[in-house]
Amino acid sequence: MRRRADVRGPHPGLTGRMTSPTPHVPSVAAPTTAHPTIARGSLTYQAPARPARRTVETPSSVESADVTQPGARADEATVTSTPTPTPSLPRVSRLPGPRPLSRALLLSAAAIAGGLVVGGITSFGQLLPGTLNWLANSVAGWSIPMVLLVAWARGGVLRSAITGGLVFVAMSQGYALVSTLRGYPDQGIRWALIGLVAGPVLGAATALLRHESRRIVAIAAGVLGGVILGDAVHGFVATPAGWGSWVIVASGALAFLVVTAVVLLRAWRPTLLLAATAALVASAYALLLDPLLGLVFR
Repeated sequence: MRRRADVRGPHPGLTGRMTSPTPHVPSVAAPTTAHPTIARGSLTYQAPARPARRTVETPSSVESADVTQPGARADEATVTSTPTPTPSLPRVSRLPGPRPLSRALLLSAAAIAGGLVVGGITSFGQLLPGTLNWLANSVAGWSIPMVLLVAWARGGVLRSAITGGLVFVAMSQGYALVSTLRGYPDQGIRWALIGLVAGPVLGAATALLRHESRRIVAIAAGVLGGVILGDAVHGFVATPAGWGSWVIVASGALAFLVVTAVVLLRAWRPTLLLAATAALVASAYALLLDPLLGLVFR
């Protein structure tokens, strides 16, 4: 009886029938973990690739450091990083701007100078034809430019009050100077004293138009509109010959009150407060203007 062939190894006569080529499984190298390579009953581990060595060059020195990058390969070339020099720009000297206080004083001074010019122009305003010449002699004809100049200066309540009084004084002096040069001497001292009393009130009211509270805005606008409207009412009663001027003044006052109610107030309660304040100030102005002027010019 013949023995069975030993199949533990390849037999010379059985080559090609009992053996087959070993399947080749490629190895995958990862930067951080090692994956095994399987080959006929044994496990072979491949060491991870050594990270490349990067050289970082700085303007002052050259430093070499091992930078571990994910997925780096052993045959990776050395990388040299050279920063691009930033072109130096010429230094431009900047002149220091005016300080807030200096700028505020400049604005107030410009407003006062504008009052001096407006006062001089009102001396020629008396040459307007017909009933329009009363605009130059009316309180409204001086109050409206003063309010515009103070509003342009955009100061606080205190600075606007001071600026308003000084603008009135400048207007009276400008009027007196130009009238004297035209052959109509006028000192303007008494009107300057009146301006020192009425100017701060109108100037502060002008600044309060920018207040956050609608009630305060309504009261401030009521004072300004009431003075202009009261001057028109007084003109209709005292000097009806200048009715054309008083129509213009009254129209301007009513337009100012309407715009304030629509743009700034936008509510019925502050609008009622605006109307009540304007009516009260206009009535007091029309009734008390002549007695006050009589005390000053007696």
